[in-house]
Formats: sequence, structure tokens, C-alpha cells
Amino acid sequence: MSGKDSKKGWWSGRAFVSMSTLFLMLMVALTGFQMHWFKGREPFGLGHGQMKYMHFTLSWVLALVASWHLVLNWRPLTSYLVSRVRGARLRPEWVVALVLVMVTTWLGAVNTPARPAPGQGTGPAQMQAQGGPR
Repeated sequence: MSGKDSKKGWWSGRAFVSMSTLFLMLMVALTGFQMHWFKGREPFGLGHGQMKYMHFTLSWVLALVASWHLVLNWRPLTSYLVSRVRGARLRPEWVVALVLVMVTTWLGAVNTPARPAPGQGTGPAQMQAQGGPR
């Protein structure tokens, strides 16, 4: 926090949004790891469905808060990027970051199971139609 922010009083909206972004990223990561590594178990007392819903909700809140973080920090971000890009060549860090994102996205798309055919799902209506538990 800069000296300018500390003179405004006890509350800094920019610091609040920055820390909220950090904490939400950690929670999204933790719920994602929990869903992946503890399938079928409930180490924190939450079932897979509950953890999935929490992960989904936290992800949307993170998207909103991160967007607001970008709005609040747009001028410093653009000035940093312009100062780094002006006269610069393609940096190895940029290439590695881009490749990492592309590979992760591709792996996520390839490993996503296909949607079941209509009537072949596992919802209550499909289970009853197939003579399963009521």
C-alpha cells in the first residue's frame, strides 16, 4: 500500500479487492484440489456435490472480483506493460506462460467426459425410468 492510500483512512478499497482476489484464488485452488484428490471421500465434511457447488460459486465470485481488480489497477498495469514491451523482444517467460495455459486448456478439453445421451444420465428421473432407486 502506498503512502497515498494510508492517508485516506483506515479502509482501502484497492487493498480489499487485492486481498479478496488472493484469498478467492486460494479457495478456488483448494476446492479444486479437494475435488480431484478426494473423490468419494469427505475429508472436510462436504460431499463432492457440495464441494463442486462451492468451487463453482467461488469461481464466479473470483471472476467478478478479479475483473474489478483489473479496473482499479488498469493504469498501473498498462503503464507497466508498455514500459516492458517498448523495444523488447519476445521473452521466454511469455512463451512459457502461453504454452502452459494452452497445454492446460487442451488437457482440460481432452479429458472432459462427453455428455451422456438423452435419457442416459444419472439424475432421479433417469434412474426411475431405468428401474433404479426411488
